[in-house]
Formats: sequence, C-alpha cells, structure tokens
Amino acid sequence: MSCCQDLLKLGTQTSTMQTKASPFCMQACSLHCVLHGLAWCSATPSNCRRRDNKDCGPLPHAAVDLGLDMIECQMMARCQKGDEDLIRWHKQEEPIIPHPPENMKLTGFRDPYIIQQGHGQQKWKMLLGSGIEGQGGTLLVYETTHLSSGWQYKGSFIKGKSKLFGKHDLGAMWECPFLVPLKEPSNAHPAPEAPSGSVGALQLKEGQLYMMCVSPYPHFLKDRLTNPCLYWLGHVQQELFMIEESDGPHLLDLGDVLYAPNCFQDAKGRNIMLGWLQELRKGGGFDYAGCISLPRVLTYKDGRLHQEVAPELRDLCQELSWSASDLQVSGSQSVAVQHVKGPSWFAEFTVKRGDASASGLLLRSWLHEEPDQAHPCAAALLVNWQDSLLEVVFPCKLDKKNMTFDAGCDMKRIGGPAHLEQQVTVQVYVDHSAVEVFLSSGEALATRVYRGAVISQEDCGIYFTSHGGATHVEDVQVHSMGSIWTKASDQPAKAFEPAQGKGL
Repeated sequence: MSCCQDLLKLGTQTSTMQTKASPFCMQACSLHCVLHGLAWCSATPSNCRRRDNKDCGPLPHAAVDLGLDMIECQMMARCQKGDEDLIRWHKQEEPIIPHPPENMKLTGFRDPYIIQQGHGQQKWKMLLGSGIEGQGGTLLVYETTHLSSGWQYKGSFIKGKSKLFGKHDLGAMWECPFLVPLKEPSNAHPAPEAPSGSVGALQLKEGQLYMMCVSPYPHFLKDRLTNPCLYWLGHVQQELFMIEESDGPHLLDLGDVLYAPNCFQDAKGRNIMLGWLQELRKGGGFDYAGCISLPRVLTYKDGRLHQEVAPELRDLCQELSWSASDLQVSGSQSVAVQHVKGPSWFAEFTVKRGDASASGLLLRSWLHEEPDQAHPCAAALLVNWQDSLLEVVFPCKLDKKNMTFDAGCDMKRIGGPAHLEQQVTVQVYVDHSAVEVFLSSGEALATRVYRGAVISQEDCGIYFTSHGGATHVEDVQVHSMGSIWTKASDQPAKAFEPAQGKGL
C-alpha cells in the first residue's frame, strides 16, 4: 500500500485485512470509498465471488439475480482503532448490502460512494452505480441510521432524463459515481489546514451547486480505446439530482486514458480528484497496468468546471532545464527545446494565437523505424484555435528537417472543446508515457505517448510547433521532475522504455 500525507511524497507500507472464511470471502475486490477509518468495498467483476465458484455459496434467488458472471454485493471493513495510517483493517464478514433491489432488471450493482454522513436526525446516504436494461445508466440511493447495518434502498438518485452526449447514449451502466459540492476558488488567501478529523460532515443541501460524475460502461465512443467519463453540474431537490435542469453531460477529461476517477475533500476543504490512466499499448511483459493521474483540484470558475493540478506538485520541480521569455514560432519551422533530462518533466508557457490555426508542443517518438497510423512517429499537444479545441494528434509523417507535419492529413485525433480566447497558459506534465495537459481556462487532457528512449539531451524530441501561421510563445519554463517516492526501494515496477526501433 502507498501512503501519502501531502499529495506529493509516497512511501510504501504493508497493509493487512483480517477476515474469516465465509461465502463472501473474495479473491479480490474494488475499494471505492474511505471515510473516518471505514472502507466500503464492492464485490465487482475482478475475480470476486464468481458465479461458477461453488465455494461462494448458493446463487441469489431469481428476483435479485442479475445474471452476471460476478455476483455483486457491498462489503465494509473497519480500520483498527488508533491506526492513523489506515494500515490494519478488519473486514465485516457479512455484506452490508447483500443483493440489489428485487425485480428491477439492473445491469450492475457496484461502486459505493458516501454522499451524506449520519449525525443527529440526519441519516447516512450512499450512491451505488447501476443501470436499467433498455434504459441506460442510473444511480441508486441507500440510507441507514447505523453505518455498519440497516441499509435500505430508497430509489433512484436521478430525477428526470439527461440529454444525450452528442449523438451518443450514456452507456448501459454507470460505474464509479461521485458527487461533490463545487465552489469558487479562493485566490486571495488559501484556506488554512483544518485539524485532523475536523472537516465538516458531508450533507446534501438544496441550493448548493454539485458536480455529479460517472464512468459509463460499456464503452460507447467507438473512436476511443477507453471509456470516457461524464459529468453534470446541477442541484439537489428533495434529495434527488435534477438532471434535466443540469448543465451536461460534459467530458471530464478530453483525452483517451482517464477512467474511474474518485474525489475526496482534503483538510483544506478542496475537492481532490484522482483517476486511473489506462495503458493503450498491447503486448509486452509488463508488471503494471496503468497508473494514477496527478491530483486535480476541482472548482467552479467562470460558470463552468475548472480543473488544475494541485499546486503541491510544483515542489517536485528540479533544476530549470530550459527557458525562453519570448519565442516566435513560424508555421514552417518548429523550435526545439533542449537539455531536458530524464523521462519526467514539466513545461509551462503562455501561447498567443497570432495568425496560427493551431499551436503547441510536438513530442517526437523513436519507437518505430517505419511509422504508420497504428504506430505514429510523434504526438502534437495542440491548442486548436480555429475549432476551439484542446487536442492531441498523432502524425505518422514528419518533415525531419523542420520538424513539422501536415495538420490536415489523416491521423488519429483525440480532444474536446476548450474555452479559448486570444491567449492561454498551458501546463504539460510528462512522466514516461503518461502525459497530462492543463489549460488556464480549466480544461484537462490525459493521454499516453510512447516515445521510447530519448537519444540525446541536445535533441530531446520536444518542439514548439505552429500551424496555419505564426504563434507567439512567452514565459517558457521547462523543468525536470523529481520522484514522488521517498525511498528508491519504495518505487514499484520500473517503467518500460523500448529501445529505438524496438516498438511494441
């Protein structure tokens, strides 16, 4: 288990969960919510209580049997008293919710998320991801007065029917839901850190603006290898989310790898979101499967969701590798960045549109001697001024003399709408193949760029690029980044970087 006190430095510790043999002993489970030393685990399709495993007891009766390969129920574990590091756990032997509601023809029943804490006359409330056959994804609400027992189904959390996402439906099942209150960021004075355990209790409030986020399943955007995540901004009335009156659905991330995010409130009252950055490559003998995104702070600004990297990440910046106060990037000649060391780096710059239709950073790849659409030779992280998009494009042909490419050619493109004016500040974080881009207008994009080993620091394969005209770039700073691991021995699997011409 990895432990972190400051969103920045990680150490590893061995965690334990004590349990006794029972029909609900699972070979694996998914942990979805931790609150006040209690963990909610959902028996999900990850080799948990398989239908064909006779050791897991009899099948549920017909009214609550969803007919899935995995029999889903909700479990709970309690942290050992006094264990502030949340290392030693005791699993409750019986499920807190053993089966879904009867006769609802649900497509799933997993991923609990607490939206209200019980105290006084106020009950505990929990969301569960689900869907209804023929109707699409939904969220179920359960409530109780006693946290470890007595959970009762209260109905759907959704009031009304959502708009479609473009021409697409919203998936048959909504996984990994979360609901958080949004507020304007405080720029003048950051909130002081609250004493341990003193953060205010969760409570549903009418008039409060909420962000509701889900991960639709199965995959419904056919041009992407991974599932997109959607969110709505709206209000709760009579303890129901008014989805017809909400703003949405919108893409949470404009890239193609972020999935199953979760969000919590830290001691400063900030909404901190973390997600899973999936792999896109196939094959290879890897002992890891994806990684966790950078922590994002979610706020409401200029009438929309605003995402930015937690400022603590700046403390990982090491020496300044390269800088420029004023660059003019033409449409016919890219400008090289030099002296960037290692596979992890951070770049920040302000780009002004000028005459360009698109501009940004080009990342060259050395993986394939003969690139094609399936194996591109580069990735361009672009502010698309013409179409108001933040996107990444993967060209398969480069003019290696000028390090330019034809932006109009047929190539893979991933991205989405951005609120662009005549200039925007861009932050790019690269950690081996994981790439995350953030705009000062609040949009974010995560993707994978498999570049292979950098040949030299003099040509580290990073270029400022412009298309359709010249771009003006100011206040450029590029830093190498240090490790999040407090000890070298804590670091898990070593990232795999193929040699030149040895692509997957």
